Amino acid sequence: MTPFPQLQAAQADLVALCGRSLEGCPLTERAGHADELCRRATAITQVREEVVHPWLVGRLPAAAHDLAVIELDLVRVLVHELVASRPRDLMYDALVESLCRLLRHRFEAEAGPAGEWTSLAPADCRDIDETAAARLSELDRAGREGQWTPLQPYALETLRSAIPDGVIPWSDL
Repeated sequence: MTPFPQLQAAQADLVALCGRSLEGCPLTERAGHADELCRRATAITQVREEVVHPWLVGRLPAAAHDLAVIELDLVRVLVHELVASRPRDLMYDALVESLCRLLRHRFEAEAGPAGEWTSLAPADCRDIDETAAARLSELDRAGREGQWTPLQPYALETLRSAIPDGVIPWSDL
């Protein structure tokens, strides 16, 4: 039994969406696919950051938690880049593929046979999984209604705070 069955089911659905081939599809279909991918990846990332990760502190080794935080920030970066690009852009397909590979890697690292979450007792995770599922449902509903925005990557926030104003035209990023 998995520790977070509802969250892991949503993550499995996202990985399945990643596996859908868009070879030869019209640009509008590719754009819709990427938008759906970004929306769902953003919702799962937000739920993990708001609900799951705070609960995991102290329950998993610090290195495993830190790696998950870094990889989720990379999800934020890739989503941010995808939302700002178009299917005709040179790197568009590479961004989609990179996002999918990162998501598959992160979810496997946690829930795979030797995953970070295998030491957690499902009974201990039940309430967190319920809370995460409710929040995910709320974000998913808002996203389907067009009310979602990509999460700002922490890396970009850190970079912005380290560089004096006026040196980089942040509005262009």
